[in-house]
Amino acid sequence: MIDDFLEMDAFWKLEHIDREEGIVEFIMVHYDTETRQSYKDKSTLNFHNNFQQTLNAELKKAEQYIDRLVVQATINGNNPSEIINLQQKLIKKLIDKAKEIYPSYPSVEETLKGLHNYLKTKYTEKSSNPSSRSLILENPDEYSPDSFCWDAFDDEQRIESLKKLYELLGQNPKVIEGSLEEFINAFSQKAVINGIKWHICGKSGKMAKTSLLYFIRTMAEEGFINPIADNTELYRKIRYVFRNPDGTKIEGLRKSNYTSSHRPTGKKQIDKILNSLF
Repeated sequence: MIDDFLEMDAFWKLEHIDREEGIVEFIMVHYDTETRQSYKDKSTLNFHNNFQQTLNAELKKAEQYIDRLVVQATINGNNPSEIINLQQKLIKKLIDKAKEIYPSYPSVEETLKGLHNYLKTKYTEKSSNPSSRSLILENPDEYSPDSFCWDAFDDEQRIESLKKLYELLGQNPKVIEGSLEEFINAFSQKAVINGIKWHICGKSGKMAKTSLLYFIRTMAEEGFINPIADNTELYRKIRYVFRNPDGTKIEGLRKSNYTSSHRPTGKKQIDKILNSLF
């Protein structure tokens, strides 16, 4: 960078160069068109600082780029672990290259190590706080294409919205039953183990599948969750995430869908809860 600067045609006179510290001092010659006189001004450039600022900016761009790749893979129903592993291997190779090509600029190697640590911390180290886990998975093995994907501007907004929805659905008369961790996972495309019990029941006393279908469809239509391609995907996701009040798996969704009405059991309560999220 210093050599490139020295090769530039400019109205300046070199005063001092410190290549180890990346500092160049020079006298700049300026010309005043009004007075038609020239004057000199001493200036100092710190190339190490400028170079580090450039590296920091590029690091941020790289982090955001990889985050977008992982989010897109997750939304498309693909396991992002392959992307993460590939990026980590590539970064390790770049770190080795940086040692060879930029021995005088250790900040290049350190910046690449920072990117590698970013991936390690965000995607491969488990968070001890389940509610703070991100759609951009810290542990790719927890990914599941069968759970839902809450649509939010960022992770913080997503977690906040899901906590609020969880609280509303748990108020008497309760609509769901399950742990907060499972509920967040259910709408973060993560694995669900025990499932979420659906407690709205019809006149027969059996779980009202039509109300659950209405709940999920309405959330998709209102943009709370990502669009669901077709009924096959809808049934698969509901069976994976939700359970009957006694904890058993839900069956007969296709038949319930055909017989569903515009005013399923619990519609008024569901609408009120979802309207509270706006």
